[in-house]
Amino acid sequence: MVRSMLAASGLPDRLWGLATRHAVAICNYLPVEARGPKGRFITSRFRQLNRCPAPVGRLRVWGCHAWAYRENPGGALGDRGELMLYVGHEGLHAHAYLLWNPRTGRLCKRANVIFDESSVLHSAPVPLNSDPLSLLPPDSALGQELERMDDEGRGEEPEPTPLERVPGVVGDGASGELQAAALDDGDGVAPDDPGPADGSRDVPPPPGGGKPPAPVGGGRGRDRVQQPAARDRGSAGQRRSARLRDLPDRHYGTSVVGGCPPSSPSVLQRAVEQQWGGLPALGAVSGGGGDSILPPESTWEELNSTLLDLAAPRDTILNYATAAVSFLPTADWERPASIGPELVVGDEVDDETIKMALLSAAAEQFALSAGPGVPNSYQEAIRAPDARRWREAIQEEVRALLDNNTWEVVDAPPAGTNIAGTRWVFARKSDGRYKARLVVKGFTQRYGVDYFETFAGVVRSDTIRACMAIAAIEGWHFIIFDIKNAYLTAPIEEDVYIKPPEGVDIPGLTARDVLRLLRALYGTKQAARAFAILLAKVLRELGFLPTQSDPCLYYRPAKDGRGPALVHSHVDDGVIYGSDESCILELLEKLHQRLPLKYGHDDLLGCVVHRRDKHEIFIHQRPMLEDIVKTCGAQHLNPVAVPMAHDAAAKDLRKLEPGEATTDASIYRTVVGKLLYPANLTRPDLSPAVGRLARYMVNPGARHMAMAKRTLRYLKGTTDHGLLYRRGGVTDMSRALVAFSDSDWASDLDDRKSTTGYCIFIGLCLVAWKALKQDLTALSSTKAEYVALAFTCQVILFFRDLLKEIGFEQSGPTTIFVDNLSAQFIAEGATSKKCKFIEIKFHFIRDCIAKGLVRVIHISSEENLADLFTKPLGSPRFQEICALLGVTCP
Repeated sequence: MVRSMLAASGLPDRLWGLATRHAVAICNYLPVEARGPKGRFITSRFRQLNRCPAPVGRLRVWGCHAWAYRENPGGALGDRGELMLYVGHEGLHAHAYLLWNPRTGRLCKRANVIFDESSVLHSAPVPLNSDPLSLLPPDSALGQELERMDDEGRGEEPEPTPLERVPGVVGDGASGELQAAALDDGDGVAPDDPGPADGSRDVPPPPGGGKPPAPVGGGRGRDRVQQPAARDRGSAGQRRSARLRDLPDRHYGTSVVGGCPPSSPSVLQRAVEQQWGGLPALGAVSGGGGDSILPPESTWEELNSTLLDLAAPRDTILNYATAAVSFLPTADWERPASIGPELVVGDEVDDETIKMALLSAAAEQFALSAGPGVPNSYQEAIRAPDARRWREAIQEEVRALLDNNTWEVVDAPPAGTNIAGTRWVFARKSDGRYKARLVVKGFTQRYGVDYFETFAGVVRSDTIRACMAIAAIEGWHFIIFDIKNAYLTAPIEEDVYIKPPEGVDIPGLTARDVLRLLRALYGTKQAARAFAILLAKVLRELGFLPTQSDPCLYYRPAKDGRGPALVHSHVDDGVIYGSDESCILELLEKLHQRLPLKYGHDDLLGCVVHRRDKHEIFIHQRPMLEDIVKTCGAQHLNPVAVPMAHDAAAKDLRKLEPGEATTDASIYRTVVGKLLYPANLTRPDLSPAVGRLARYMVNPGARHMAMAKRTLRYLKGTTDHGLLYRRGGVTDMSRALVAFSDSDWASDLDDRKSTTGYCIFIGLCLVAWKALKQDLTALSSTKAEYVALAFTCQVILFFRDLLKEIGFEQSGPTTIFVDNLSAQFIAEGATSKKCKFIEIKFHFIRDCIAKGLVRVIHISSEENLADLFTKPLGSPRFQEICALLGVTCP
């Protein structure tokens, strides 16, 4: 099948992995016969795994033309569509297609696509009005049988219809130039042009030096030899084409708008519907979806061997897991501890091991799931074996919507009203609960009609850490809360009309009625903003005012014998702080009267906040980090002491040279993407390594993957580490704002740009850090240090303003420690020839020093804690700085 797909499409051999994946999907979608408790029945491999019909409608002819919507056409007259080739589709719940751009040789994912399944990249493309039967040899048994069946079904042949009179192609009176442009098949040759005598056309070679596509009818890599019988096909081919032109437009759309062919039903979908339309419903067995398609005597070793044979080594890690897990049996087998090769402590992780680790995680999730798969639509839910549970979840959601007065029935909406669609989203919680949620298809809303502003901010991570530091230093109490059904509590200002939800009987609703939203239903574009406005209004009524530094942080000063209080919100997650526990409990109760709350847990945005005592708080992300280690297959490896090796390999990390071998970019991006969140929230020790890895996301190589694997090994041994906030004393220095700044001059060997690193403390509590590459090329280490100093000063001003607004104003200038005397002298006003090339924007630090906001003090490099964020360090130095930063284990 793969060879046929590659030969028919003419795509280069290097896309064989994508062809294999598409072939596997087709095999999984095809009907098969299975044996159940009540006898034999028809099902499919896909349905046995997911308990839902196979998405046959998303399949297209592999290698066909795909016109993808271009978001930036480059002007009013720019092309709105870009010609690519279809090479697959995403997973079960994704709605994107995988396309290959023959001009750039790159893959991309697009959702807005129009397909022309009658055209491929091949050197002899099938014309839009040609008959697929003409491709069969006239003397073949299949061709003769199809010809006989077609003649019996149609009877006497009608006269051929002239092309210019076919409705939907080009209207009468159109010029010849317009017809040629409209019917151009993408290669610059009109269909009326017979082309070269041998029937082939010139096709530019694929990017990347790949060989040109093979011509139709020839073996791959062989010269085509014309068969004698091929010369006598003219009449038959012409007769078939004439019949095809008489078909209605709904069978073969032929209208062309802006150079893009129209969308038509999938050819594969029509074939499957015609072949299997009269069979019983797939998996129609009471009490379940059928037995496993694999023999019961099969072993996991045989399954694993089969998976390794079927998997494409060049395929992506997520697609590999999706394809591989589709072959897992549905019977209750005794599952081993892991799938794939056994690892011993100390083994190095390779790409195949990471793939097998992800497969193991997917298999475990499948084995632990309660019952059949999660439906993707209402129709799938009511046909599922556990349809009763899904109906109960829908009824529960509808009751909640009605209790919140979410909508009102409108019998006659105003003229020109935009009516947005709705859909059901289903999920099965970890505790076994069935959850259904009604959401609006927000992409059907129109700006200026049913929505305007959509922005809704969230609290900064620096603000969260600053509040936690204040709570530890001052001994304040805090309570983490979560607002239930947050969006449904917010009124909506615009007139938003929606279609009634599918499968729901709403009192007083007729077939022609619509619903007007009174609350911000999930999915509407303005839902987040509406809830943010409501929350701000409620907090204002309780005496809280938003700060200018961070509008999502609210402060209430001390009043009537009550101490000060703070509240910050991240959508529906928030924390309330206060010096008086009874005061914050009272405020929380008043807030609960306006908004439904649940509180008392210690989970905040993926972090676990544990209070050891009055002046000590420990914040960690151990569950998330353990999941990262397990998913990436590093749980069997020996840990290392530092994330970046202190050797030439780490210092000489650079982009790949032309022709150098690449690695699986999806694996690399998965690892780096998972590490970004903890590196920016609670693990400053990961920040320099992850920041370095993030520079090579586009085209990683073996050395980049080796550094990523080393970071995973370090993480494996430090999953229980986190940030410790504690009070450093009883003096004003316990609240003092202190910063360390450093840079590594010309550290990037690709463009010779420098690296900035800083860390900022409130007392002994680390509240901000950064390791990033500068956006300019510094002429000297002095300028690199000066740029880093100016960047650190900007963050210092933010914290000074924030602390001032919540009642902790700094009494003197904030100290910034640097290890470069020249940068210190320039900041203090000294002039030098080195200053001639420094941009004016960096000199604002001089004004800050003159106003008494900051001061710069020189320290040695051994004392500079920001040294960790600029360069790889040895183990003793790295561990020493981590301890001073507060990165420790419980």
